[in-house]
Amino acid sequence: MSRLATATSLLAIVLVGGVAQTQPKGDDESAALIDEGRAELKNGALDRAAKALDQAIALNPRRVDAYVLRSAVYAARKQYKEGIALMRRAEALSPNDVDVLTALGSQLVLSGDAATGMPILEAVIARAPERYDAQLLVGLHDHAVGKWPEAIAALEAYFKARPTALAKEDARHRIELADAYLRFHRPQQALGLFQASGTTLRARIGVAWATAALDCKRARPLLKDLELAAEQHPEIWLVDGQCALALGDTNAALAQGKRYLDKLPNGSAAAHALLGEAQAVRGNLVEARRELEQARALEPTRRRWTVRFAHVVRRAGDPVTALIALDKLGPPTTAALDPDWWHEVGEALLAKPDPAAAVARLTPIVGELATDAELRVIFGAAQLATGQPEVAIKTLDEAEGIAPSARGKKLSQEALGTVGAQHLTTNDVAGAEAMLARADAIEGSTPAIMRNLGIARLALGKPADAVPVLDRAAKADPSGIVLMLDARAHALTNDLAGARPIYERALAADKTSDVEVALDWAASELAAGDPTIAVTTLEKAQPKGGGTPRYKTALADARHAAGLVALRAGNGQKAVELLRAASSDNALSTRCDLAVATVAADNPGAAVAALKAVSGQSCPFPPPADVQAAPILVAFTEGLNPRRAAQALDKLTAMAGKSSGAAAALLGTSIRVVALNAAQDAYRTGSLPLVRKYLATARAANARVGNDEVAHNLAVIDLADGKLDAAIAQLERLAPKIPEALVNLGIAYDKKNEPQKALDAWRRAKKLNVRFPPLADWIESKERIYGAEP
Repeated sequence: MSRLATATSLLAIVLVGGVAQTQPKGDDESAALIDEGRAELKNGALDRAAKALDQAIALNPRRVDAYVLRSAVYAARKQYKEGIALMRRAEALSPNDVDVLTALGSQLVLSGDAATGMPILEAVIARAPERYDAQLLVGLHDHAVGKWPEAIAALEAYFKARPTALAKEDARHRIELADAYLRFHRPQQALGLFQASGTTLRARIGVAWATAALDCKRARPLLKDLELAAEQHPEIWLVDGQCALALGDTNAALAQGKRYLDKLPNGSAAAHALLGEAQAVRGNLVEARRELEQARALEPTRRRWTVRFAHVVRRAGDPVTALIALDKLGPPTTAALDPDWWHEVGEALLAKPDPAAAVARLTPIVGELATDAELRVIFGAAQLATGQPEVAIKTLDEAEGIAPSARGKKLSQEALGTVGAQHLTTNDVAGAEAMLARADAIEGSTPAIMRNLGIARLALGKPADAVPVLDRAAKADPSGIVLMLDARAHALTNDLAGARPIYERALAADKTSDVEVALDWAASELAAGDPTIAVTTLEKAQPKGGGTPRYKTALADARHAAGLVALRAGNGQKAVELLRAASSDNALSTRCDLAVATVAADNPGAAVAALKAVSGQSCPFPPPADVQAAPILVAFTEGLNPRRAAQALDKLTAMAGKSSGAAAALLGTSIRVVALNAAQDAYRTGSLPLVRKYLATARAANARVGNDEVAHNLAVIDLADGKLDAAIAQLERLAPKIPEALVNLGIAYDKKNEPQKALDAWRRAKKLNVRFPPLADWIESKERIYGAEP
């Protein structure tokens, strides 16, 4: 602290603020002399001011304001001993007067007796925080002795209370406050104050140093601009060397450190420390230790060099030695005086590794260093390493709020990812998604975090949100399981076209997980895709021995579903093949569907046997079809045999009043199909009465199929009975739907002696590719008479 600067400031404060009066001014002859003395002080006439104030004190020894003003003259002349003696007399007159105590404490501090003076000034501040004069002197003293938090508090209070008339002093004191911010690890605040303090050399140096604490890459050009000043302020080289070291330029760091030592041959602890750190980065541990030990020898009481020694030794892989040195030095009296010591203790314990000890030692200190982001990052790392990720998240969030850092973000991401994974294992998928989404938002998200976030979103039914994150996960980690999850997300968003190639990649990526991938792919295809693909996929991945029960069930389900698709497509034989393969579990649903497929495969014997095997049981059809479908289909299958058609129709028609819904539709269709087949067989044998009977049964059946076929057959009966006009009208109506009706229409016209119309009907049938062997001969014979088509 500059005593001259402080004494000058004290004089300005006394003159600007005035001194409290102990009695009315007009009642004391000394008042005029006090005013005179104050005026002379303002003019800088210290001799005349002293004379007037001495006379005032002689006239009225109880006017303490005269003592205070006279002490300012002593301070301006650096006559602190006289000033102290004078203010002791004033203290005896008015022991609680804040003006007196402020002047006394100031004289003591300026004289070098801070041990006596500072408690007096601190007591003044406690009583009257607005005493900016006391705040300033306390702040400057605390700055000088390195009590950065106290200096900051006092100087901030000074700026808050100081009168406008003292604004001209701001630049100088602002630099002191900025320097305290910088040394107390608040570089951002320091930078703003330095920048606001003008363009003096001291302000420019402060800007460069504060920038170096924030971003060495930006700071080095500023430090280079101060090269000319470095001859007078070689510490600029040291700061530049530290930045060079931080940026990985050990050559420049060593060069700047040696340059400083060349300038100061007697040695500098800071320069030796810089050289030691640079050598440590190069891996020269012996040299690094030697330099740092030299720094400690030069300044054995300087805590910083021991802390740096511990830092370098720890980074060199010897945290135990670092801890020994730190513990020998001991913690600072208050954590804020040397937070770096606590940082290094935590880092050394982490590197040891003994994170539990780090947690134990740092826990009482974290609250004391409320604005220390770096300590919270170290503390959070220790909490994370001791299995306390949720607690670590809170600590690291606090650090991020104070001063974001790459290390803090990475640790936060790890903690969030760990907690998110834990929530997944306890089925708290909503909690998992919240944590994992935060982790994924931090730059450098890991494949595990992306995968788990995708799993959570799939579990929450949010596949559209899962797709982009799983796409990224699959790109970062193209393992079978991750690709499978990505494919599943695409499938659940109905993007099966996109899902299938990803499933293919998943199957090829890891043969140890191909069964799981195949099961997942099959499930996606069964849900919204093609069950035949599901069957193919599972069959390709079939493990030796047939696989687990889960695999066997999945394969059976896929074959069952594929069989039903084949059945609906009219491929009864394929349906039977798939359903038989799926029936190994002997499930009733499969046997029921297999029986239906056997009917469609046109294998009456097997169909009847299969249907009878499930008769009396409740198939998985809508009721009452669940119990009626099998008997209906048994009668239907038997009725396709002409010799058993009549008996089958009796069975079928007997069920008519008992069916409804799907069963009624199946029954009606069965009756009509059996009756039509029986009618055709009767027609071929010439039994027209039976034809009429069967067609009447077919017409009466409640079926949505076969109406036109019934109508066609009835028209043929009319034709046989000679009801030509009725037959012609019906056949003309049916011809657009049933091309075969054109053959019978031609016969009807021919019998009615309208040969040209008969020929036209047969020609239309030929153009529609109606298969009837005599048709070509009939057309040819008619064309001989009536001529071919032009």
